[in-house]
Parts: sequence; structure tokens; C-alpha cells
Amino acid sequence: EKHGHSNVIVIRDKKKREDPEVKEHNRLGNWVNSQRQVYKEYCIGKPIHRGGLAIANFTQEKIDMLEKVNFRWSTTLIDAWQIKFDALMKYKEENGDCLVPQKYPENPPLSFWVKKQRAHY
Repeated sequence: EKHGHSNVIVIRDKKKREDPEVKEHNRLGNWVNSQRQVYKEYCIGKPIHRGGLAIANFTQEKIDMLEKVNFRWSTTLIDAWQIKFDALMKYKEENGDCLVPQKYPENPPLSFWVKKQRAHY
């Protein structure tokens, strides 16, 4: 609800992972990824196991609840591109331009993505 989508990317940067806000973000990202994996297994009728234990509480009711909030069951490269584009639009809204610095500590992946987009152009 906070960001309006379910495309939560787990932050892998070791320095940032210790930050309490990043830890909370990563917990959510791991949960989202787990729901997607369990859903895939559920859809093909595969026994659902995680860590050697069957997950028996994944039900159609839970699927319906997630779908009601527009949960995305899969992500694609297009989704990943859109997430970065949305972050660029937020940057532009805050800064008045799309000139993301190469070293942008608030969102290092965004600066890398912008650099790649420029190289592809």
C-alpha cells in the first residue's frame, strides 16, 4: 500500500542491509518472492514445501485476498524497467530534471539504470 505495487526488490548491498528500514523492506521483499514461488507450485499442483516443511495454509482465499489488492504473481523485465522509470519520474518531480548523478546515494541502482538507458539510446 505504501508504494502502490507489489514489485518489491530485495536490496542486496551489504552496507545498506543493516539499516532497520532496509531490513523491513527486505523482509517484505522476501515474503513477496515466497508468495510468488508458492503460488507457482500451487497452480501446477506441485506439493508445496519450504525448508522441508509443507505449507498447508496457502489457500484460494489468500490468493483472492492478494488479487484484490492487485498483487502481481510474476514480474518481468518490463516490470523491472517500469519500476526504474517510475523512480526516475519521482526524481524528476523532486529535482526538476532527469540528470541523476552517477553517484546518487539515495538510489544507486537508479543512477546505474539511467546510465544504461543513455548508453542504449
